[in-house]
Amino acid sequence: MAEPNATTTPDVFPVPRPDLTPGDVVRTQMEALAENDLPHPDAGIETAYRFMAPDTRQLIGSIRHFIEVVNNPVYRCCLNHQGVRYSEVRVQGHRALRALILTSAEHRLETGFVFKLERQQAPPHRHCWMTISVRRVQV
Repeated sequence: MAEPNATTTPDVFPVPRPDLTPGDVVRTQMEALAENDLPHPDAGIETAYRFMAPDTRQLIGSIRHFIEVVNNPVYRCCLNHQGVRYSEVRVQGHRALRALILTSAEHRLETGFVFKLERQQAPPHRHCWMTISVRRVQV
């Protein structure tokens, strides 16, 4: 499996772009995870990985490790979920927060998450909003 990168064409897979808002970035990641295995296994997780800030990606490591992280019990409910309700985006300078509640495919449970995003200052993602953390929260 090739490492996702910013040179992938937008027609094939979503990629970070300066015109995407923080809300667009979270929605893109969640829509990809909702259909995780389309067009190939773990394509949704690969999209989420592409939208991770470079510093965060460096901490997480390889896409293979990130796939393991998303498949653990804390985040597994994001895969193939049934629906999402989003909060308003809160932006302060180069940082943003967006909370959401998703309905999982398993047992129809509701789970909350808070995404922290940061507008990148350095190439190759200059001016792109990217995820720096995702935290599970009590609903």
